[in-house]
Amino acid sequence: MANVVTVTDVGLGLITAALAASTHKYVGYGTGTTAADVEDTALETPRGEDRTSGTQSQETTTTSNDTYQIEATITCTATAAAITEVAVFSADAAGSCLLRCTHAVVNLEVGEGIAYTIEIITDQA
Repeated sequence: MANVVTVTDVGLGLITAALAASTHKYVGYGTGTTAADVEDTALETPRGEDRTSGTQSQETTTTSNDTYQIEATITCTATAAAITEVAVFSADAAGSCLLRCTHAVVNLEVGEGIAYTIEIITDQA
């Protein structure tokens, strides 16, 4: 019996196609600074702005269609903030959390926004 499984190049494309067809496209941001963890289910400190429905696509990084990409812009509508985290969810409120990450601080004034390009790159490594 084989104990090592290798996902083929075609398989990588199938994985990203499934993600691109999913509802995991809602992007939210916050001011939390704790490093992302595999057990995260939400933003650490979400802001009051609504989540934004991102544009989903399959892209090529190394192998055809090996990357799932979401592009979304969130505009600051409440008060100025130092944004340090972003997450992708399956709904515009609540929903399951696909991913969360922290990033360098981006200071926003009301009316300013952040354009996120979020990628999940699949790989055989």
